[in-house]
Amino acid sequence: MKKKLIYQLSSLFFFLNVIPVMAQTDPGADPDAVAAPIDQYVWVLALIGIVYTLIKLNKVRTIQKIKLVKN
Repeated sequence: MKKKLIYQLSSLFFFLNVIPVMAQTDPGADPDAVAAPIDQYVWVLALIGIVYTLIKLNKVRTIQKIKLVKN
């Protein structure tokens, strides 16, 4: 239980500790140009991660239920 709590808290920390990431600028580019943030399709990656997590958690729960029924 303690290991699971630590895992959940660390996952929550990393999930909520998102900072904007700027693309590396070209040294020969115009110095007045603003670097573009890397945010294209981030929501798709987040959605895929959430779905993957839910699927994994569902598998763990079903395995735990099976083990409880056997005991």
